[in-house]
Amino acid sequence: MKRYLFITLLCFINIVCVFPLLNKSSHTETGIFVCRINQYMVYMENEHLDSEKPTYTIKAINLNSNEKIVIDRQTKNKCVNVSDTGILYTHGSDLMFWNLKLKRKTIFYKGNKDENIIGLSYNKSTSDLLLAQIDYKKNELIINLLNSRKQIVFCQKIKVNDMEMEGATPILETANTLFVFSVQDKLYTIDSKKLELKLISTKCDYFALNNSKVIYYKFITDEKTEGFCIDLITRENVKIDDSLNEKIYNCTKSFLFTANIADNSVPTYVICNKPYLWVNSKWKIMSEVIVYKDDKLIVRIPFEKSVIKDDYFQWELR
Repeated sequence: MKRYLFITLLCFINIVCVFPLLNKSSHTETGIFVCRINQYMVYMENEHLDSEKPTYTIKAINLNSNEKIVIDRQTKNKCVNVSDTGILYTHGSDLMFWNLKLKRKTIFYKGNKDENIIGLSYNKSTSDLLLAQIDYKKNELIINLLNSRKQIVFCQKIKVNDMEMEGATPILETANTLFVFSVQDKLYTIDSKKLELKLISTKCDYFALNNSKVIYYKFITDEKTEGFCIDLITRENVKIDDSLNEKIYNCTKSFLFTANIADNSVPTYVICNKPYLWVNSKWKIMSEVIVYKDDKLIVRIPFEKSVIKDDYFQWELR
């Protein structure tokens, strides 16, 4: 009798322990993870992988039911989440708002057809929206800052090199009341409260946020690269851990990005398929590339035969 009870108890323990693990299976999707909005995970899938000018299909997955929704097609920019229910993205020359709760899109802002929107960023701290538009005839990048009433409160034109137009599409981030962006090797900030643009560096290859700080790398010479950290509050700019300098220079493919881990901005550098995480002002080698992590969801860039597949992402519920 005791033996029977022991076996029964053992079976029960196995069921209790193993069943949650079965529910935590990972899923691999084609595309770029964007954000999580309540029970939805938003991502963008490149429609033409071999094209120099990619267009994307924006999709969402209901984490509770695994239902997939196609939000829109043929958008050329990454979308941004602006609320607990919706995202903004470009379609043609217009800016669109998609309500995930109502599953409906509306025109949020009518753009100028002569000035293509090539980048957008939303600052939740100030409810301001940054639109980056390009005038190809004048070789100018036009930075417009819109307030919560969709009024342009700040406009700045930046000359771009017409011989390097592939670098004219800005990389955009937000930190506190600041917008941080890079264009053709130059790194800028815009203070949405003071309404002023500042140039941080004229030689920026990559950058990532570390909450109120920016980690960025620049080539000092053709054979030397160095990393720096600038405090966006104090403006103190110092050199950082140099353990990756030689690795970056000797690698043919590397990229630095900002991971969102437990609502913190954490720089992550992938160098020749080896990921490094910025921890306590030092680079720490990791076994996985985490893009996003919260109390319910974790998103990674997967490996395949020791090669990072950056055109895919892998997700699982915690």
